Amino acid sequence: MIIKKKNQTICFGIFILLVFGLSFSCSTKENSKNYNVEEALLISKTNKIELENVLEYFKDDSEKLKAAEFLISNMISHYSYGDVKFINNNHKKALELLNLNSREQFLVGLNRVKVKKEIWDKNKKVKKEIDSLVNGIKILKNTITTKDVETLNGNFLIAHIEKAFTKWKTSNLIDKNNFEEFAETFLPYRYGNEQLNTPKNYPRDITFELLKNTNPNDTKGVVNILKGYFSRIHRLTSGIKKKDNIGFYNILKWWDLYCDDQVVIAAQILNDISIPTYIDCTPIWLDQTLGHSWCVSKDSLGNHLPFSPFYQSVDSLENKGIYNKNYFKRTSKVFRRTFEIQKQSALDLKKENEEIPGFFKTQHWKDVTDNYHKTTSISLQIRGFNYAKNNLAYLAVFTAKGWIPVDYGLVNQNESKVSFYKVPKGIVYNVVTFSNQKTIPVSSAFYVKDDGRIIKVVPSLRDKTDMYVLEKYPEKERLLDFRIERINSKFQGSNNPKFKDAEDLYEFKEAPKNYIESIDIKSDNKYRYLRFVTNNNLPTYISLIECYGNNQSDNPPIQKSIPYIFDIKDTINVNNQLTLLQGKLFSNNKNTSSENLNCVFDGNIETYSRDKWIGVDFGEPKKIEEIRYALRSANNRINAGDLYKLFYYDNGWVYFGIQKAKYNFLNFENVPSGTMYMLKNITKGKEELPFMYKNGKQYFANHDDLAEIL
Repeated sequence: MIIKKKNQTICFGIFILLVFGLSFSCSTKENSKNYNVEEALLISKTNKIELENVLEYFKDDSEKLKAAEFLISNMISHYSYGDVKFINNNHKKALELLNLNSREQFLVGLNRVKVKKEIWDKNKKVKKEIDSLVNGIKILKNTITTKDVETLNGNFLIAHIEKAFTKWKTSNLIDKNNFEEFAETFLPYRYGNEQLNTPKNYPRDITFELLKNTNPNDTKGVVNILKGYFSRIHRLTSGIKKKDNIGFYNILKWWDLYCDDQVVIAAQILNDISIPTYIDCTPIWLDQTLGHSWCVSKDSLGNHLPFSPFYQSVDSLENKGIYNKNYFKRTSKVFRRTFEIQKQSALDLKKENEEIPGFFKTQHWKDVTDNYHKTTSISLQIRGFNYAKNNLAYLAVFTAKGWIPVDYGLVNQNESKVSFYKVPKGIVYNVVTFSNQKTIPVSSAFYVKDDGRIIKVVPSLRDKTDMYVLEKYPEKERLLDFRIERINSKFQGSNNPKFKDAEDLYEFKEAPKNYIESIDIKSDNKYRYLRFVTNNNLPTYISLIECYGNNQSDNPPIQKSIPYIFDIKDTINVNNQLTLLQGKLFSNNKNTSSENLNCVFDGNIETYSRDKWIGVDFGEPKKIEEIRYALRSANNRINAGDLYKLFYYDNGWVYFGIQKAKYNFLNFENVPSGTMYMLKNITKGKEELPFMYKNGKQYFANHDDLAEIL
């Protein structure tokens, strides 16, 4: 009897599967895309009934049924890294405290009310309380990966689809007839592999007070307010380092999150309050060794506005400043994270045991590079490719870590060629394979010109050149902007510690340089106090202040930092008869640390002060003859006393020679011409970027315009 009953159950189950399979197949074919619902149902195991209930629920509404089929068919490759079960309420208490104080601090700043001392005192107390709560969170962790298709509750999906449709049909920021746009913004129930434990109505609850006086169609206004909110969260969570992944409650450790995690939280909130928001990513910045993820929100005019949550307002992309519209021009390739499974992914095209870079181990990258760059398509001949093991070759850009893959292409074995699409122009590339976590070039380095032509970069071993080298890495636009913002800053002298009778000893009419400079002081007055002060209440970002006067003793003069010397003849400009005026450092901030003060007197131009002004107390009035100074920089120029190695590129980096810098320049003779070069500081420092050399000047790859020399 038991066996018979079991057989009857199996037969009935097969009948149900056939009926549902046929009905789902028919309904799918009527839609614009053939979503693979059947496959999802077949692998859903015991969760199949939940998914079937969703399809049954929406069977009479073709649009919502299409949305259900979209989610179910694409959830095949979505998952969470285990479940988290909280066994106390610390996470709720901490989140409530964080939101309350973040909103309070933001609204104080929004109303232009001066933040009083008691606010900051409260901030310290709240930080300590949040830290205690977060570190006291107790959880039961399940380290097993949980697949959505096997675990998602039908009621959860139904409620989510209904809510998504309400936003779609009521928002003025999204095309109500564009299902693809809807499917990439409002419809997904996840934006990464985050755990699905967002508190109910959380985004709307926390943003109500912040946004109640804001036009919901004003994307810039809403995004910038939330950026301010995130920056307050950043302050209140600084120093919190909770190792456990606690899903949406990771916002409690915002300060310690990578951008990949921050954008997921930001996208959840923005899409939940009906601001269509995507997540875009670059595998590598052209001038750094890291990639980046950011959000892109749509405004009422149909513009797509990229920004990085926490530190980057949308407005800044349209203005001059630290993160202006050129910020995203530094990206290499750009991909959009999608809920939908993208066809022709690297995972789909690779051979069974072929190794691929970690960035491309996903089926959810959509190439949107042409939203950020002028692009072209290229096809290249390759050599030394292992056809037995690999299907894919990679387009790579050069960084301090070597050639980094930014795109992939399927190799045409018959022609030994590979093609790449949406390739940004004006960049130096190479084609590489990937094996044992290393890249192996299979072509010559090349430059893609604005007209789409490919120029190979190969050395001339016959034609030699002499090189005068000043830096190993180009000026960073972000740091240049910092210095530009400090035009009109001043050095002031005074005999009053509050500088009530200050004399302007020097005012910066131009942006300071990114190295040590000196100023001759013309004033005949003696001053006990000297300070550097910005004109716009910005942090000083000054890394060196040294004051010099005439040597009044019989002891040899004390010389600490020397202004940079770029030519032998510059040595006569250094007054080595002056002596360092010793003093005690102080600033506008009475609570500043000794570390913050000493960083301008330690001789290291990589450390800098963040106070609004910083000064020196000489103990008694002194006659200042010269000020030597430096502002914040990356210290990538040639440092006297450091050892440097020069390499040139010839199907790999070839060592040319080594020099110890006597001054702030290097001369290399009889170097093979016409190729790329790289200078490495082997004493200290990690940043370096290939450059070309022509007419006595360095041209850095992916930074300077190489078109004028190629």
